[in-house]
Amino acid sequence: MEKTLIQLEHIHKSYGKQTIIEDLSLEVRDGEFLTLLGPSGCGKTTLLRMINGFETPDKGEVLLDGVNQVAIQPNKREVNTVFQSYALFPHLTVRENIEFSLKMKKVDKNEIKERVDEVLELTNLEALASRKPGKLSGGQQQRVAIARSLVNKPKVLLLDEPLGALDLKLRKQMQIELKKMQRRLGITYVYVTHDQEEALTISDRIVVLNKGNIEQIGEPFEIYHSPKTEFVASFLGESNFFEGKYENGVFHYGDAKIPVEANGTKDANLLSVRPEYININLGKTEENALEAMVTEVTYLGQTNRIELKLKDGKKVYALSEIEELEKGKKVFLTFHSKECTLLKKQEQ
Repeated sequence: MEKTLIQLEHIHKSYGKQTIIEDLSLEVRDGEFLTLLGPSGCGKTTLLRMINGFETPDKGEVLLDGVNQVAIQPNKREVNTVFQSYALFPHLTVRENIEFSLKMKKVDKNEIKERVDEVLELTNLEALASRKPGKLSGGQQQRVAIARSLVNKPKVLLLDEPLGALDLKLRKQMQIELKKMQRRLGITYVYVTHDQEEALTISDRIVVLNKGNIEQIGEPFEIYHSPKTEFVASFLGESNFFEGKYENGVFHYGDAKIPVEANGTKDANLLSVRPEYININLGKTEENALEAMVTEVTYLGQTNRIELKLKDGKKVYALSEIEELEKGKKVFLTFHSKECTLLKKQEQ
């Protein structure tokens, strides 16, 4: 049985009359890479700040290794935080930035050198140890910020949108590096992001948050392929939604009868289908194929994103490599029955 390192128990948090988090409970496993994912204002950064002590819950407990942290000062907690802004001392070298907190704690000189050397190697910063932050790239500065946190040997490393200031290529490289570091160290990471692709790439588990509530917790594959709610299906990746009724292996959408291998709630009134699981056929191949017209073709490199309009006016998005597709062309759509998800429509 995997050990639980962090427990959030019935957390409530409000600012004035605005409730940010209401009765939220969550367990973080020892050694896992857990990502808090959600749109701006969903409460993910507030949760992180309650773990590191920068915010205090109005109600509830924050437990680390079974010990309630609410009354413990941030600098006394066995957690460290990496922020989007690196906050490095510009007048100090990389080595001096990393060893700064250890000197403040009056750690033995030999131990400081040993621990700093270790994290310099881990973060591939050995050759840059004598440089100052102004001479480093954004990715290198981010590695220094991470090294500065790791040198304290925290039980938990909290990362609040740490790659947000990097360009796309560097961001992807750092995602891989972060994951490698986490596996090598075995430290528990709690990571905050609003970037769905990033969450899918780096996480062991994802917590999808919406308006201060947990919509779903699961491994990336599960969250993407088996969303439990309309919000999760729409927020994580792209999805097409069809309103209707499910009965005995068939989803009724208007006059169409769409075969579905039940994946989700049986009393569904909403069908979710990812663009990659829609087949575009130039001729009608099945009795219940949906007739559509191509309204836009967007080149994506390996494939094309096709915008289509059904006879009832509904917009649908699919991916296809068919070269003959062009604006105004009539086509017929069928779905991968195993990849359709049955949901209950949520109130907006």
